[in-house]
Amino acid sequence: MDRAVAGAHGCLAARDLTGVFIAGYSVLDGYAVKVMLLSPILLDWLTNLLRVPFLLPGQLRDRAGFVAAWRTQWRYALVGAVRALRLAGAACIAGGVMLLAMA
Repeated sequence: MDRAVAGAHGCLAARDLTGVFIAGYSVLDGYAVKVMLLSPILLDWLTNLLRVPFLLPGQLRDRAGFVAAWRTQWRYALVGAVRALRLAGAACIAGGVMLLAMA
């Protein structure tokens, strides 16, 4: 098999596998929100929390690089955390207003 053809087949397989994973987590997210009635914000927080144990070992292997990256990028992490907290607060207020409207 020609090398270019083999590379193209590898790219197509990676594309298809990516699509399968995206479809899988979309179905699971939809089930969690629609059937289990989990808040999308809570679901986002939980998935991010579950990501930490998987990502941390790779970061700790290169501690110097991790510390250097953290020193230059901590502001972005802080902005993301504050935005997520504001969004969670807005969702709580909206939920409270909705419950009051139904009472």
